[in-house]
Amino acid sequence: MKALKKVLFSRQSILPWSLVLIIVVFVSGHWLMPISKKQTFRIYQFDSSGYQKDSYACKTITGLTAFPSMNQKGENDGFVTIDTQITTSGSKLSIEVQGEVAKVLTDTAVGIGVAEGDEFEVLKNNSDNLAIGFESKGPGNWFISLISINKKTGLGIWTKSALRDDLFRNPSGQIYYLECL
Repeated sequence: MKALKKVLFSRQSILPWSLVLIIVVFVSGHWLMPISKKQTFRIYQFDSSGYQKDSYACKTITGLTAFPSMNQKGENDGFVTIDTQITTSGSKLSIEVQGEVAKVLTDTAVGIGVAEGDEFEVLKNNSDNLAIGFESKGPGNWFISLISINKKTGLGIWTKSALRDDLFRNPSGQIYYLECL
């Protein structure tokens, strides 16, 4: 043990160990940077004032998902792991306003064979903004989805929040920034 200490901390070995420490700090900083790095998106804002629309084609520009996960054995060991992910998937959705109801259909739903969108309640619909909401209640489950669109710029937010006793046993959520035409 004394020989190892002598080799590790001798004057000749301090320089190599210092270089190793610098490399470790640089590499770990390089791997951690994407986690905390700010993402910036530039989006063209169009002015759609002057006409009233009843349908919108939207795509997600960026988003964040947060889902709790079980441990490897599927047992509750007192800890919950929250998996978060920044997405730039470009998922698409169509919104068709029909009075007090809006039909929302996603490309994911179409991909699994769904032909008709979910019915969202129109919460606000004026010349400037559209806000719609969907709530689903079931045994042990509660899910709410809200979409808000600025009609003049075409930009919007889509949030989803769920309390599920059957799957995660903890809340999960998603938020997406939308570009709608």
